[in-house]
Amino acid sequence: MQDAAHQTAEAIVASAASKGMYTGAGITLGGWWTSNEFLGLTGVLIALLGFAVNWVYKHRLTSVEIRAIEAKEAREAEEHRLMCERHKREADEHRARMGLYE
Repeated sequence: MQDAAHQTAEAIVASAASKGMYTGAGITLGGWWTSNEFLGLTGVLIALLGFAVNWVYKHRLTSVEIRAIEAKEAREAEEHRLMCERHKREADEHRARMGLYE
């Protein structure tokens, strides 16, 4: 009889200790949740997340701008080459009309 009562008492104490531990952990978490440190840490994490997202999109935008600039420079270089060929051809035709090439 005493064994059964002893085991029952141990089970009750173990259950109460477990519940007390979880309650204490919950209260601690709740206290930390409402503390200034939590709010400060949350602010820092949000700021870091915002910085990371901003960096990714700026990096993508910069890459697109670089490709656009390179394409523009390639077009301008091709236009310049064609313009130089045209001027050279016109100069050669002019010299031929003037009889400078014999």
